[in-house]
Amino acid sequence: MAKANNPELINWINFALEAENKGLEFYKTCLEKITHPKAQELFSYLVAAETYHKKVLTEMLEEVTGGDKKAVQDSIAQFNKTALRNPLFSATDMEKITKKNAMVTEMFNTAAELERKGIALYWDYHQKAVDPDIKAFFKRLCVEETQHKRSIEKMGMKMFGMEMEDDEEVAEIELPATVREFNMLAKNWEFDPPNILVNEGERVIIKIKSTDVAHGFVMPTFGIKEFLSPGKEITIELYVDVPGDFEFFTNVPSGRGDANMRGKIVVKAIPGKKHKDDPF
Repeated sequence: MAKANNPELINWINFALEAENKGLEFYKTCLEKITHPKAQELFSYLVAAETYHKKVLTEMLEEVTGGDKKAVQDSIAQFNKTALRNPLFSATDMEKITKKNAMVTEMFNTAAELERKGIALYWDYHQKAVDPDIKAFFKRLCVEETQHKRSIEKMGMKMFGMEMEDDEEVAEIELPATVREFNMLAKNWEFDPPNILVNEGERVIIKIKSTDVAHGFVMPTFGIKEFLSPGKEITIELYVDVPGDFEFFTNVPSGRGDANMRGKIVVKAIPGKKHKDDPF
Protein backbone atom coordinates (compact mmCIF):
# COMPACT_ATOMS: atom_id res chain seq x y z
CA MET A 1 0.00 0.00 0.00
CA ALA A 2 1.42 3.38 -0.98
CA LYS A 3 2.10 5.87 1.77
CA ALA A 4 -0.33 8.79 2.03
CA ASN A 5 0.80 12.31 1.20
CA ASN A 6 3.80 11.30 -0.92
CA PRO A 7 4.12 14.46 -3.10
CA GLU A 8 6.24 12.84 -5.80
CA LEU A 9 3.93 9.83 -6.11
CA ILE A 10 0.92 12.16 -6.23
CA ASN A 11 2.51 14.00 -9.17
CA TRP A 12 3.14 10.74 -11.02
CA ILE A 13 -0.44 9.57 -10.48
CA ASN A 14 -1.61 12.84 -12.01
CA PHE A 15 0.82 12.23 -14.87
CA ALA A 16 -0.78 8.83 -15.51
CA LEU A 17 -4.25 10.35 -15.16
CA GLU A 18 -3.37 12.86 -17.86
CA ALA A 19 -2.44 9.93 -20.12
CA GLU A 20 -5.75 8.20 -19.39
CA ASN A 21 -7.67 11.39 -20.17
CA LYS A 22 -5.76 11.86 -23.44
CA GLY A 23 -6.24 8.21 -24.32
CA LEU A 24 -9.95 8.31 -23.56
CA GLU A 25 -10.51 11.35 -25.80
CA PHE A 26 -8.23 9.86 -28.48
CA TYR A 27 -10.13 6.56 -28.66
CA LYS A 28 -13.53 8.27 -28.47
CA THR A 29 -12.56 10.38 -31.49
CA CYS A 30 -11.37 7.26 -33.34
CA LEU A 31 -14.66 5.55 -32.56
CA GLU A 32 -16.60 8.52 -33.94
CA LYS A 33 -14.62 8.64 -37.20
CA ILE A 34 -14.27 4.99 -38.20
CA THR A 35 -16.96 2.75 -39.66
CA HIS A 36 -15.44 -0.74 -39.93
CA PRO A 37 -17.25 -2.96 -37.37
CA LYS A 38 -14.09 -4.78 -36.23
CA ALA A 39 -12.28 -1.48 -35.72
CA GLN A 40 -15.29 -0.13 -33.84
CA GLU A 41 -15.14 -3.21 -31.60
CA LEU A 42 -11.46 -2.50 -30.91
CA PHE A 43 -11.92 1.15 -30.04
CA SER A 44 -15.03 0.47 -27.96
CA TYR A 45 -12.88 -1.89 -25.88
CA LEU A 46 -10.15 0.75 -25.56
CA VAL A 47 -12.64 3.44 -24.51
CA ALA A 48 -13.94 1.09 -21.81
CA ALA A 49 -10.39 0.20 -20.70
CA GLU A 50 -9.30 3.85 -20.45
CA THR A 51 -12.49 4.72 -18.55
CA TYR A 52 -11.85 1.94 -16.04
CA HIS A 53 -8.20 2.87 -15.51
CA LYS A 54 -9.12 6.52 -15.09
CA LYS A 55 -11.49 5.45 -12.29
CA VAL A 56 -8.79 3.29 -10.64
CA LEU A 57 -6.20 6.08 -10.78
CA THR A 58 -8.69 8.62 -9.41
CA GLU A 59 -9.39 6.32 -6.46
CA MET A 60 -5.64 5.85 -5.95
CA LEU A 61 -5.14 9.62 -5.98
CA GLU A 62 -7.85 10.04 -3.36
CA GLU A 63 -6.19 7.36 -1.23
CA VAL A 64 -2.68 8.85 -1.28
CA THR A 65 -4.03 12.36 -0.59
CA GLY A 66 -5.81 11.07 2.47
CA GLY A 67 -9.31 11.06 1.05
CA ASP A 68 -9.47 14.85 1.07
CA LYS A 69 -11.31 16.11 -2.04
CA LYS A 70 -9.66 19.52 -1.77
CA ALA A 71 -6.26 17.87 -1.56
CA VAL A 72 -7.06 16.00 -4.77
CA GLN A 73 -7.94 19.23 -6.58
CA ASP A 74 -4.89 20.96 -5.14
CA SER A 75 -2.67 18.12 -6.36
CA ILE A 76 -4.09 18.43 -9.89
CA ALA A 77 -3.53 22.20 -9.84
CA GLN A 78 0.03 21.66 -8.62
CA PHE A 79 0.68 19.07 -11.33
CA ASN A 80 -0.54 21.48 -14.02
CA LYS A 81 2.24 23.86 -12.99
CA THR A 82 4.94 21.24 -13.63
CA ALA A 83 6.63 20.49 -16.94
CA LEU A 84 5.52 16.84 -16.83
CA ARG A 85 3.43 16.03 -19.88
CA ASN A 86 2.61 12.63 -21.31
CA PRO A 87 3.82 12.28 -24.94
CA LEU A 88 1.47 9.46 -25.93
CA PHE A 89 -1.51 9.79 -28.32
CA SER A 90 -0.15 12.20 -30.93
CA ALA A 91 -1.85 13.80 -33.92
CA THR A 92 0.30 11.56 -36.14
CA ASP A 93 -1.16 8.47 -34.47
CA MET A 94 -4.66 9.83 -34.99
CA GLU A 95 -3.94 10.40 -38.68
CA LYS A 96 -2.77 6.80 -39.12
CA ILE A 97 -6.06 5.50 -37.77
CA THR A 98 -8.60 7.94 -39.21
CA LYS A 99 -7.08 8.94 -42.56
CA LYS A 100 -9.04 8.20 -45.71
CA ASN A 101 -8.63 4.60 -46.89
CA ALA A 102 -6.78 3.57 -43.72
CA MET A 103 -6.50 -0.21 -43.59
CA VAL A 104 -8.05 -2.00 -40.61
CA THR A 105 -4.76 -3.81 -40.02
CA GLU A 106 -3.07 -0.41 -39.75
CA MET A 107 -5.61 0.64 -37.11
CA PHE A 108 -4.87 -2.46 -35.03
CA ASN A 109 -1.12 -2.08 -35.49
CA THR A 110 -1.21 1.58 -34.45
CA ALA A 111 -3.26 0.75 -31.35
CA ALA A 112 -0.82 -2.02 -30.40
CA GLU A 113 2.13 0.32 -31.02
CA LEU A 114 0.61 2.91 -28.66
CA GLU A 115 0.56 0.26 -25.93
CA ARG A 116 4.20 -0.64 -26.69
CA LYS A 117 5.15 3.04 -26.40
CA GLY A 118 3.32 3.17 -23.08
CA ILE A 119 5.26 0.16 -21.79
CA ALA A 120 8.55 1.75 -22.90
CA LEU A 121 7.69 5.10 -21.29
CA TYR A 122 6.56 3.69 -17.96
CA TRP A 123 9.40 1.16 -17.79
CA ASP A 124 11.89 3.99 -18.26
CA TYR A 125 10.37 5.85 -15.30
CA HIS A 126 10.30 2.62 -13.28
CA GLN A 127 14.02 2.14 -13.90
CA LYS A 128 14.85 5.72 -12.89
CA ALA A 129 12.69 5.81 -9.75
CA VAL A 130 14.25 5.40 -6.31
CA ASP A 131 11.14 5.54 -4.13
CA PRO A 132 9.75 1.95 -3.85
CA ASP A 133 6.14 3.17 -4.07
CA ILE A 134 6.88 4.97 -7.33
CA LYS A 135 8.76 1.98 -8.75
CA ALA A 136 5.81 -0.27 -7.88
CA PHE A 137 3.37 2.23 -9.40
CA PHE A 138 5.14 2.32 -12.77
CA LYS A 139 5.58 -1.46 -12.82
CA ARG A 140 1.83 -1.78 -12.34
CA LEU A 141 1.24 0.58 -15.28
CA CYS A 142 3.59 -1.52 -17.43
CA VAL A 143 1.63 -4.67 -16.62
CA GLU A 144 -1.65 -2.95 -17.50
CA GLU A 145 -0.26 -1.73 -20.84
CA THR A 146 0.92 -5.29 -21.55
CA GLN A 147 -2.61 -6.56 -20.86
CA HIS A 148 -4.01 -4.01 -23.31
CA LYS A 149 -1.51 -4.92 -26.00
CA ARG A 150 -2.27 -8.62 -25.73
CA SER A 151 -6.00 -7.94 -25.91
CA ILE A 152 -5.51 -5.90 -29.09
CA GLU A 153 -3.41 -8.69 -30.63
CA LYS A 154 -6.00 -11.28 -29.68
CA MET A 155 -8.79 -9.24 -31.29
CA GLY A 156 -6.67 -8.76 -34.40
CA MET A 157 -6.00 -12.48 -34.73
CA LYS A 158 -9.69 -13.23 -34.30
CA MET A 159 -10.43 -10.81 -37.14
CA PHE A 160 -8.18 -12.94 -39.38
CA GLY A 161 -9.91 -16.15 -38.29
CA MET A 162 -7.19 -17.22 -35.87
CA GLU A 163 -7.32 -17.84 -32.16
CA MET A 164 -4.75 -16.95 -29.52
CA GLU A 165 -4.53 -19.14 -26.46
CA ASP A 166 -6.01 -17.48 -23.39
CA ASP A 167 -3.25 -16.14 -21.15
CA GLU A 168 -3.30 -16.48 -17.43
CA GLU A 169 -3.39 -13.18 -15.60
CA VAL A 170 -0.53 -11.07 -16.91
CA ALA A 171 2.14 -10.75 -14.24
CA GLU A 172 5.19 -10.10 -16.39
CA ILE A 173 6.05 -7.03 -18.41
CA GLU A 174 6.88 -7.25 -22.08
CA LEU A 175 10.02 -5.15 -21.87
CA PRO A 176 10.63 -2.43 -24.45
CA ALA A 177 12.19 -3.64 -27.66
CA THR A 178 15.59 -2.68 -28.99
CA VAL A 179 15.22 0.21 -31.44
CA ARG A 180 16.97 -0.05 -34.82
CA GLU A 181 17.05 3.06 -37.02
CA PHE A 182 17.74 3.18 -40.77
CA ASN A 183 18.02 5.92 -43.38
CA MET A 184 16.64 5.09 -46.82
CA LEU A 185 16.50 6.91 -50.17
CA ALA A 186 13.84 6.41 -52.85
CA LYS A 187 14.92 7.19 -56.41
CA ASN A 188 14.23 6.00 -59.93
CA TRP A 189 13.86 3.06 -59.62
CA GLU A 190 15.14 1.67 -56.38
CA PHE A 191 15.11 1.87 -52.63
CA ASP A 192 18.58 2.38 -51.15
CA PRO A 193 19.22 0.17 -49.26
CA PRO A 194 16.73 -2.31 -50.77
CA ASN A 195 16.98 -4.81 -47.91
CA ILE A 196 17.03 -4.31 -44.15
CA LEU A 197 18.11 -7.05 -41.75
CA VAL A 198 16.79 -6.94 -38.16
CA ASN A 199 16.16 -9.34 -35.30
CA GLU A 200 12.82 -10.60 -34.11
CA GLY A 201 11.35 -8.44 -31.34
CA GLU A 202 12.95 -5.15 -32.42
CA ARG A 203 11.33 -1.80 -33.09
CA VAL A 204 12.34 -0.51 -36.53
CA ILE A 205 12.45 3.15 -37.51
CA ILE A 206 12.97 3.93 -41.20
CA LYS A 207 13.60 7.53 -42.26
CA ILE A 208 12.94 7.61 -45.98
CA LYS A 209 13.20 10.44 -48.52
CA SER A 210 12.72 10.68 -52.28
CA THR A 211 15.63 12.32 -54.07
CA ASP A 212 13.96 12.91 -57.44
CA VAL A 213 10.23 12.49 -58.13
CA ALA A 214 7.23 11.29 -56.12
CA HIS A 215 7.29 7.64 -55.06
CA GLY A 216 5.32 5.44 -52.72
CA PHE A 217 6.19 3.10 -49.85
CA VAL A 218 3.72 0.27 -49.29
CA MET A 219 4.15 -2.60 -46.84
CA PRO A 220 0.90 -4.61 -46.78
CA THR A 221 1.82 -6.91 -43.87
CA PHE A 222 2.08 -3.94 -41.51
CA GLY A 223 -0.66 -1.83 -43.09
CA ILE A 224 1.81 0.88 -44.15
CA LYS A 225 1.09 3.10 -47.15
CA GLU A 226 3.01 6.38 -47.51
CA PHE A 227 3.37 8.97 -50.28
CA LEU A 228 6.94 10.20 -50.70
CA SER A 229 7.12 13.78 -51.93
CA PRO A 230 10.48 14.83 -53.42
CA GLY A 231 12.84 16.07 -50.70
CA LYS A 232 10.43 15.41 -47.81
CA GLU A 233 11.50 12.88 -45.17
CA ILE A 234 8.91 10.40 -43.88
CA THR A 235 9.42 8.40 -40.68
CA ILE A 236 8.01 4.87 -40.58
CA GLU A 237 7.88 2.91 -37.33
CA LEU A 238 7.02 -0.75 -36.88
CA TYR A 239 7.53 -3.55 -34.39
CA VAL A 240 8.72 -6.84 -35.87
CA ASP A 241 7.82 -9.70 -33.54
CA VAL A 242 7.34 -12.30 -36.29
CA PRO A 243 10.31 -13.77 -38.22
CA GLY A 244 10.26 -13.81 -42.01
CA ASP A 245 10.72 -11.70 -45.15
CA PHE A 246 8.34 -8.73 -45.47
CA GLU A 247 8.23 -7.00 -48.82
CA PHE A 248 7.72 -3.30 -49.53
CA PHE A 249 7.29 -1.53 -52.89
CA THR A 250 6.19 1.67 -54.57
CA ASN A 251 2.59 2.27 -55.64
CA VAL A 252 3.12 5.66 -57.31
CA PRO A 253 3.77 5.60 -61.10
CA SER A 254 7.09 7.26 -61.90
CA GLY A 255 8.36 5.43 -64.96
CA ARG A 256 8.93 2.08 -66.59
CA GLY A 257 11.13 0.81 -63.76
CA ASP A 258 8.37 0.89 -61.12
CA ALA A 259 7.91 -2.89 -61.14
CA ASN A 260 11.50 -3.31 -59.97
CA MET A 261 11.27 -0.69 -57.22
CA ARG A 262 10.86 -2.94 -54.22
CA GLY A 263 12.72 -4.26 -51.21
CA LYS A 264 12.17 -6.23 -48.03
CA ILE A 265 12.74 -6.32 -44.30
CA VAL A 266 14.30 -9.61 -43.26
CA VAL A 267 13.48 -10.52 -39.66
CA LYS A 268 15.76 -13.14 -38.11
CA ALA A 269 14.13 -15.53 -35.62
CA ILE A 270 15.35 -15.87 -32.05
CA PRO A 271 16.83 -19.40 -31.82
CA GLY A 272 14.72 -21.77 -29.75
CA LYS A 273 11.73 -19.44 -29.46
CA LYS A 274 8.31 -20.98 -30.00
CA HIS A 275 6.17 -19.01 -32.47
CA LYS A 276 2.48 -18.61 -33.07
CA ASP A 277 0.81 -17.36 -36.22
CA ASP A 278 0.45 -13.64 -35.53
CA PRO A 279 -0.49 -10.90 -38.03
CA PHE A 280 1.13 -8.29 -35.82
